[in-house]
Amino acid sequence: MKCCIISTLYPPHIVGGAEKVTARLASALVQAGHSVTVISLHDSSETKIEMVDGVRVYYLPIDNVYWPFKTAAKPSALKRAIWHLIDMWNVKAAARVGKILDDEKPDILHCNNLTGFSVAIWSEAKKRGLKIVHTLHDYSLLCPRGTLFKQGKMCENRCGDCKVFSLPKFIASQWVDHVVGVSHYVSGKHRQFGYFKDAKHDVIRNICDGPSLPKITNTTIEKVFAFGFIGRVEQEKGIEILLQATTLLPHDKWRLFIAGRGRDEYVAALKAKYPNPNVEWLGFCKPDDFYSKIDLSIIPSLWPEPLPGVIPEAAGRNIPVILSNIGGMPEYLQMGVRGIAVPVGDVQCLVNEMKAAILGQGVMKSIQAKISDWQQEMDEKTVVERYVACYQKQLSS
Repeated sequence: MKCCIISTLYPPHIVGGAEKVTARLASALVQAGHSVTVISLHDSSETKIEMVDGVRVYYLPIDNVYWPFKTAAKPSALKRAIWHLIDMWNVKAAARVGKILDDEKPDILHCNNLTGFSVAIWSEAKKRGLKIVHTLHDYSLLCPRGTLFKQGKMCENRCGDCKVFSLPKFIASQWVDHVVGVSHYVSGKHRQFGYFKDAKHDVIRNICDGPSLPKITNTTIEKVFAFGFIGRVEQEKGIEILLQATTLLPHDKWRLFIAGRGRDEYVAALKAKYPNPNVEWLGFCKPDDFYSKIDLSIIPSLWPEPLPGVIPEAAGRNIPVILSNIGGMPEYLQMGVRGIAVPVGDVQCLVNEMKAAILGQGVMKSIQAKISDWQQEMDEKTVVERYVACYQKQLSS
């Protein structure tokens, strides 16, 4: 089978988890004997074509007023508005994709995040009679920010901006033949707002390493309990909730390691506001180096993350987690991940669980099964087989 996968970014250009799991799936499909082409974007004015792990990757220039990832300074409100207007229906980007589809002639089109391309590429697929499978990694079809998070809290209802900028996406979603959510939550959220009415629906988890690795013993600290946070350092990740919680812990017997980057001014403000010697800011850190330092991973997100990869990263090392009871995160606990959920944004509840962990109670007394359901669902072979089944179902219909 010849598959064309579209993703806003693709390694080595990485901002979040979506491009990592998309690359993992693409290379796994190649290993399973399929031909895979990927179309993505990069910060250059020229098109570049490379082979990455057996995958033919087109890196296209972005057809918009600025590159939106890892910008040194936040663009003006006017410039951001223009960017989103173009991204509602980007004719030039769609034409570039259409030409590649003509050259590659894939059997199926598998779309992931489309920021920078716009859903106009779906019209190019339909012109060529291609079936469309789309994977939901976030809420970018519902919300220009992709998070359903604004002014420090989760959006219970979509605001006017979301409704206006998302209208073409809503209309075009009816062209998608098969939609896949990485969690039940993200899939249900789109159906709640009427998206993908005529599409077939599936929930397929992201590929994650398993089975469980032996627990990595804390090698850097003796007799001091080590908490950890890994991810982008930004408000919606709940980093301030975690830092507030540390101010209510006893002064000794614990450490907090924060791994990840954020905007320089934001990180500097956090360090100034929470100057605690028990908190160590690591910046960018390799996962193994980070997890070797900690006893417990905390994911205090304020936005409804569909299925964050840091949870199975910890679980795969037999490190328990405390996570927010929001989005797709609690689904991990239902699948057997060792951990506990706390109400989103509830500082005192988080403090209580952290204090219990220091004493070896609460989540630290829970036991993870040898082979959990999450490991079976996120196994590479299982995920590839389920996606191939989606493709074949569409090609035979």
